[in-house]
Amino acid sequence: MQEVTFPPGKLLLREREAGDIAYFIKAGQVEVFRAVDGEKKRLAVLGPGDMVGEMSLGSNTPRSAAAATMGPVTAIPV
Repeated sequence: MQEVTFPPGKLLLREREAGDIAYFIKAGQVEVFRAVDGEKKRLAVLGPGDMVGEMSLGSNTPRSAAAATMGPVTAIPV
């Protein structure tokens, strides 16, 4: 697969959407978060070598969290 580059603040994954893609992070940081009582709650900060979005791939369950870039991010879609 080919690398893609995302700008800061780009929403990569939406909570409760179907999980049809994941990303292997090559450079940059991605914040994983959930909406709790209308407020954003950070669950994790992922970086190079981490995967984001893999938990719902192939499981037919909606995503349990959202993910957005914290700065420029280079990733490989899987």
